[in-house]
Amino acid sequence: MRRAALLCSALAWLVAVWWLVRPMPAAHPDRIAPLFELIDLDGDGWVRLQEAAQVGGPDLDFEALDLDGDGRLGPGEVEASVWVLDPAWWVEGPD
Repeated sequence: MRRAALLCSALAWLVAVWWLVRPMPAAHPDRIAPLFELIDLDGDGWVRLQEAAQVGGPDLDFEALDLDGDGRLGPGEVEASVWVLDPAWWVEGPD
């Protein structure tokens, strides 16, 4: 019985490690560029808090999405946000 529990524990650990290090699909610039243009309201190549609030609403946690803490989101940060908020979007595309 103890051996089975250890085996199950080891298997669960291996699955968890695989989940964390699994390869992610390649980015789709053809999907990110149009999305970025929609949320970059002033067209300067960055999404600032005011723009993100207008698009995402008051519940958007801008600080969590701003990975480098510079007060603005670049295309890479928007791409990472899509992975976190809606990973199926990469497969299915936007609604």
